Amino acid sequence: MDNCSKCGGLTEGYTCDMCGAESAAHDENHEHGGEHCMPQCKTCSQAQVKCTCYGRCKKIIVLMRPGSSWPKAEKIDLGQN
Repeated sequence: MDNCSKCGGLTEGYTCDMCGAESAAHDENHEHGGEHCMPQCKTCSQAQVKCTCYGRCKKIIVLMRPGSSWPKAEKIDLGQN
């Protein structure tokens, strides 16, 4: 498994970015051409160029600093949800 180039989440199988056809392996002979058969984002099930979950594969943690009355948000990569 690779990581989605758009959101960084895991990929599973391949999807055509033009017609949405799915396959377990890369299909170089797909009717729209092998360049359109690309890794499928496991989170949103879209071809990675059409990934709709950008940002959802990361989590935001809000930390309170000692002596501070306002929380400070820090983006920390915790991996896949």
